[in-house]
Amino acid sequence: MSLLEALIASAILATGLLSLAQLLGLATSATAASGRMTHAALFASQKVEELRASPVPPIEQRADVPAPGYAREWSVVPLSSDPDHVALVEVVVHVRGTETRLVALAPRPSR
Repeated sequence: MSLLEALIASAILATGLLSLAQLLGLATSATAASGRMTHAALFASQKVEELRASPVPPIEQRADVPAPGYAREWSVVPLSSDPDHVALVEVVVHVRGTETRLVALAPRPSR
Protein backbone atom coordinates (compact mmCIF):
# COMPACT_ATOMS: atom_id res chain seq x y z
CA MET A 1 0.00 0.00 0.00
CA SER A 2 1.44 3.33 -0.99
CA LEU A 3 1.35 6.54 1.03
CA LEU A 4 -1.22 8.04 -1.36
CA GLU A 5 -3.58 5.09 -0.88
CA ALA A 6 -3.24 5.38 2.91
CA LEU A 7 -4.06 9.11 2.78
CA ILE A 8 -7.13 8.50 0.63
CA ALA A 9 -8.32 5.70 2.94
CA SER A 10 -7.78 7.94 5.99
CA ALA A 11 -9.77 10.76 4.37
CA ILE A 12 -12.66 8.43 3.56
CA LEU A 13 -12.62 7.03 7.10
CA ALA A 14 -12.52 10.53 8.64
CA THR A 15 -15.46 11.64 6.48
CA GLY A 16 -17.48 8.63 7.58
CA LEU A 17 -16.70 9.16 11.26
CA LEU A 18 -17.60 12.85 11.08
CA SER A 19 -20.90 11.97 9.43
CA LEU A 20 -21.67 9.47 12.18
CA ALA A 21 -20.83 12.07 14.86
CA GLN A 22 -23.19 14.57 13.23
CA LEU A 23 -25.92 11.93 13.01
CA LEU A 24 -25.48 11.17 16.71
CA GLY A 25 -25.91 14.86 17.55
CA LEU A 26 -29.07 15.10 15.44
CA ALA A 27 -30.51 11.95 17.01
CA THR A 28 -29.83 13.29 20.51
CA SER A 29 -31.54 16.61 19.82
CA ALA A 30 -34.52 14.86 18.17
CA THR A 31 -34.90 12.59 21.20
CA ALA A 32 -34.81 15.57 23.57
CA ALA A 33 -37.40 17.44 21.46
CA SER A 34 -39.74 14.45 21.41
CA GLY A 35 -39.40 14.14 25.19
CA ARG A 36 -40.38 17.80 25.61
CA MET A 37 -43.35 17.30 23.27
CA THR A 38 -44.45 14.22 25.23
CA HIS A 39 -44.29 16.14 28.52
CA ALA A 40 -46.25 19.06 27.02
CA ALA A 41 -48.97 16.71 25.73
CA LEU A 42 -49.11 15.01 29.13
CA PHE A 43 -49.49 18.35 30.96
CA ALA A 44 -52.24 19.40 28.54
CA SER A 45 -54.05 16.09 28.93
CA GLN A 46 -53.82 16.30 32.73
CA LYS A 47 -55.40 19.76 32.75
CA VAL A 48 -58.20 18.67 30.41
CA GLU A 49 -58.96 15.74 32.73
CA GLU A 50 -58.90 18.06 35.78
CA LEU A 51 -61.35 20.41 34.07
CA ARG A 52 -63.61 17.52 33.05
CA ALA A 53 -63.63 16.18 36.62
CA SER A 54 -64.51 19.51 38.22
CA PRO A 55 -68.24 19.98 38.81
CA VAL A 56 -68.32 23.57 37.56
CA PRO A 57 -65.33 24.52 35.39
CA PRO A 58 -64.06 28.09 35.73
CA ILE A 59 -65.27 30.37 32.95
CA GLU A 60 -62.07 32.33 32.58
CA GLN A 61 -58.50 32.08 31.47
CA ARG A 62 -55.89 30.89 33.91
CA ALA A 63 -52.25 29.82 33.88
CA ASP A 64 -49.82 27.79 35.96
CA VAL A 65 -46.36 26.21 35.83
CA PRO A 66 -46.70 22.40 35.97
CA ALA A 67 -42.92 21.82 35.89
CA PRO A 68 -39.76 23.90 35.47
CA GLY A 69 -39.46 25.08 31.87
CA TYR A 70 -43.16 24.59 31.09
CA ALA A 71 -46.01 27.12 31.26
CA ARG A 72 -49.63 26.10 30.86
CA GLU A 73 -52.60 28.32 30.01
CA TRP A 74 -56.22 27.25 29.77
CA SER A 75 -59.64 28.70 29.21
CA VAL A 76 -63.19 27.40 29.34
CA VAL A 77 -65.73 29.36 27.32
CA PRO A 78 -69.38 28.39 26.84
CA LEU A 79 -70.42 28.11 23.22
CA SER A 80 -73.11 30.58 22.19
CA SER A 81 -75.19 27.86 20.53
CA ASP A 82 -75.75 25.98 23.84
CA PRO A 83 -74.01 27.79 26.71
CA ASP A 84 -75.55 25.59 29.43
CA HIS A 85 -74.28 22.29 28.03
CA VAL A 86 -71.37 22.90 25.66
CA ALA A 87 -68.08 24.69 26.32
CA LEU A 88 -64.86 25.17 24.41
CA VAL A 89 -61.86 24.04 26.47
CA GLU A 90 -58.47 25.25 25.27
CA VAL A 91 -55.20 24.23 26.91
CA VAL A 92 -51.85 25.56 25.65
CA VAL A 93 -48.50 24.37 27.04
CA HIS A 94 -45.42 26.47 26.29
CA VAL A 95 -41.98 24.90 26.54
CA ARG A 96 -39.14 27.33 27.23
CA GLY A 97 -36.60 27.50 24.41
CA THR A 98 -38.71 25.81 21.74
CA GLU A 99 -41.17 26.88 19.08
CA THR A 100 -44.85 26.44 19.77
CA ARG A 101 -46.52 23.43 18.18
CA LEU A 102 -50.17 22.52 18.13
CA VAL A 103 -51.17 19.17 19.56
CA ALA A 104 -54.86 18.32 19.41
CA LEU A 105 -56.34 16.01 22.00
CA ALA A 106 -59.37 14.14 20.73
CA PRO A 107 -62.14 13.22 23.18
CA ARG A 108 -62.64 9.57 24.04
CA PRO A 109 -65.65 8.06 22.31
CA SER A 110 -68.66 7.36 24.53
CA ARG A 111 -69.32 3.72 25.31
